[in-house]
Amino acid sequence: RHFQCRSFLSSVRENFKSRQNGPEFLQKKIVGDLSSHKVPPTFSDAKSYVLEMKRILKQNRVLLVLDDIDDAGQLKELAGSREWYSEGSRIVITTRDAAVLPTDFVDKIYEVKSLGKSESLKLFSHHAFRRENPTGAFLNLSKEIVSCTGGLPLALEVFGSLLYGKRIVEEWQDALEKLKQIRGPELQGALKISYDALDVQERSIFLDIACF
Repeated sequence: RHFQCRSFLSSVRENFKSRQNGPEFLQKKIVGDLSSHKVPPTFSDAKSYVLEMKRILKQNRVLLVLDDIDDAGQLKELAGSREWYSEGSRIVITTRDAAVLPTDFVDKIYEVKSLGKSESLKLFSHHAFRRENPTGAFLNLSKEIVSCTGGLPLALEVFGSLLYGKRIVEEWQDALEKLKQIRGPELQGALKISYDALDVQERSIFLDIACF
């Protein structure tokens, strides 16, 4: 195996700002994941966890995956600097905003493209109808819903699944009107379960769609 140890942190943005979790919790998880001990070491202060992270990272080829970073400060606290890592280590970072990635820390950026209209419709139809393409009265409604999602695969899967089994046109029309109210940047946030970041009206709209 190329990597001697690995760690995956999901939903960093959400956990980093959580009172229950926060940066120290995430640092502990990294140390626990990367540690060679069956019972990971525990420390009484955050500084000791950072020192232990640096020690492990320097001595091993590691794979560190940080999902959903939205601030350069998060990256600094959880990944440190290039000097911490031994040769052959890799860090994979997912973010919605490439501007938060320090140029002196990142070698390559891969931008995930939205799906085209045809691919989007097929993916949505697969989840909503369990077939390749919608038919009849639902074809145009499906196209409108697909257009609102902006080709985001997660949005297509979620809304297709929510509409699966619903065969009353009025239900689809109602869902479409509600979806139009949160299209754009808010849609991706809601679908990534960034529920706490939405205001009261957006929360209500999203729950209406999920539960109608």
